[in-house]
Amino acid sequence: VDATLLAETIDDVVVGTDSGRMRSPDLHADPLYGWVRTSAAEAQTVARASAASLTLAACRQRGYVFAGRPVDLPSVAELLQSTRFVLVQDIVLPRFAAGSSPSSSVVRRHPPGRAIQVARDLAASAKVCLLASAHAYRLGG
Repeated sequence: VDATLLAETIDDVVVGTDSGRMRSPDLHADPLYGWVRTSAAEAQTVARASAASLTLAACRQRGYVFAGRPVDLPSVAELLQSTRFVLVQDIVLPRFAAGSSPSSSVVRRHPPGRAIQVARDLAASAKVCLLASAHAYRLGG
């Protein structure tokens, strides 16, 4: 299934009350979207391609409809031109004087699949930065 070809057949992208959430065709599938990353079944392959085609169509059409209201995406070309990939080996970390460190920075570990909830909880009392690796279906990599 080719998402690009599917996108060409979509006249209008309308996001429903499910906010575009992708549900597995298999009702017993992993509710945390594990099936998106791991399932090779035909129905799940078609579901992934369908979701990707909606994204492509919305970009081509420079917008979509959500909750009955149009949402403009006027700068898709600029977004694509400005997108940069940053590799971990290219990151230059700041150097601190011997024995010192940034006292305001804290790294926390959390159970898998809980990154957003942990960030929300911590945001009540601190500034939070949630880093995510480049993974299309799984925030936090």
